Amino acid sequence: MTAGHVSRLRHAGWWMALVASLGLNVALAYRSRRLETERVVLEALRRQPQSGLQYPLFTAVTTAGDSATIGAAPPGVRQLLLVATRSCPYCTQTIPVWRDVLRQPPGSRTLRLQVYAIALDTVSLTRAHLDSLGLVVPVVRFPSRRLARLARATQTPQTIVLDDSGRVLFAHTGLFKTHASLDTLRGAIGLPTRGGPLRDA
Repeated sequence: MTAGHVSRLRHAGWWMALVASLGLNVALAYRSRRLETERVVLEALRRQPQSGLQYPLFTAVTTAGDSATIGAAPPGVRQLLLVATRSCPYCTQTIPVWRDVLRQPPGSRTLRLQVYAIALDTVSLTRAHLDSLGLVVPVVRFPSRRLARLARATQTPQTIVLDDSGRVLFAHTGLFKTHASLDTLRGAIGLPTRGGPLRDA
């Protein structure tokens, strides 16, 4: 083998090593990005209510002056909690969806239901905003920020269904983008499912 052949082989070997090194770096970068994405998703889920969790129990006074117990209800009664703020644009888009779900003919629901909106800002402003969009429900507020954190009420809007012991049966954060998630909500509060595309709010 001549010196030229040896030189060419060494050159080829160097390029192969370089390509392998670049390929390894790309693979590691892709894996790192994927792990970071998974971490962000898991962290977001950790901050949101999830089915099976126990919702914190508290009492509050509604804007009408009535006492409300959140996280516990009479036997067989479920609670629908609508967590919102006046300044949240996604809440504004979701309120008509909540309104339409609750605007059902008498006898269409197979379960007894208590409905409360929970304001994360000024209760009176949230109440006025809900009223302006046709959703008239009792509005309360968390007694403390600590309790709001325990309830994982860090993002809005949140749609939560509890059983009579305060266990989360359904939890959805953000907009309803598919009829499947809306049908799951309807089933959780004893309404027949409909399917089909969502109407624009």
